[in-house]
Amino acid sequence: MREFPKFNEFMFPALKIGEKLGNFTQKDVRDFSAEYFNFSDDELDLRLQSNNQTLLASRVNWAIMYLKGIGDAKSKDFPLEQIGRNLYKLTNFGKILAKDENKLNDWFCNIYRKKLKTTQNKELSNSLHDIEILTPDENLNESVEKINNEVKAELIRMILQKEPKFFENLAVELLKKMGYGADGSATQLSRDGGIDGIISEDKLGLSKIYIQAKRFANGLVGVKDLREFGGVVSSTKSRKGVFITTSNFTKEAHEYANNHQGCSIALIDGERLAQLMLDYEIGVEVREIKKIYKINSDFFDEEF
Repeated sequence: MREFPKFNEFMFPALKIGEKLGNFTQKDVRDFSAEYFNFSDDELDLRLQSNNQTLLASRVNWAIMYLKGIGDAKSKDFPLEQIGRNLYKLTNFGKILAKDENKLNDWFCNIYRKKLKTTQNKELSNSLHDIEILTPDENLNESVEKINNEVKAELIRMILQKEPKFFENLAVELLKKMGYGADGSATQLSRDGGIDGIISEDKLGLSKIYIQAKRFANGLVGVKDLREFGGVVSSTKSRKGVFITTSNFTKEAHEYANNHQGCSIALIDGERLAQLMLDYEIGVEVREIKKIYKINSDFFDEEF
């Protein structure tokens, strides 16, 4: 997938749709930008981890905020003026910039030079090419992602230090937290027949899911392991299984799981396992919660 446009790259489309419509909303900018950049459905669904907002909506929002003036930036004129609840129009200066994207970029750099920081921690130049400029939302998202990635790596490291039975019980506990039946247990090691755990698919226990849990510090889970597991699961009444590993699966293992006709097998690799442990708060706890505020535009539109 191509690199998603930076928030400042949505400024020119915002000015162009303003030039066309006169008065416009953020939705107008989002719709126009989707066509302007020819976004795919996958690109339109990209979201920030910190607040689950679409990347398109976040970057359009910040583009408009900077165009109408933000923080301590000083200028006699800004390209946009807010004239109502989520309603904007171009100023005379904005109409000039809508004719020339290079002039817009020069203005943006000059006005916000002190406020903007790049991921390379360099001073902003008048050339915006090859410089990744992050919005405050994205800086927060990047920090959250970095911390969570460190926690996920530590989770896998700690799992590998434990006995195999711990991982088998963890696999059962994870599926319980994901909403599968309340009953579940790890099987006896000497009599498991390739099955490390069994859990009900539903609350009534009408169908069972069979679990294989393999801890690999190095290497990949290959198709041989999947064939053995698939053979056992195929002989059960439900013919459903989950294979969980701290490592990853080979391409052939994925193909086997996707195409096996005798049973259904879901694969959970180390990355997905660690993310699910965060999502369902298994083996982790919330360190702190911070309130992040945004302007309530409705409040400022009220007549007192």
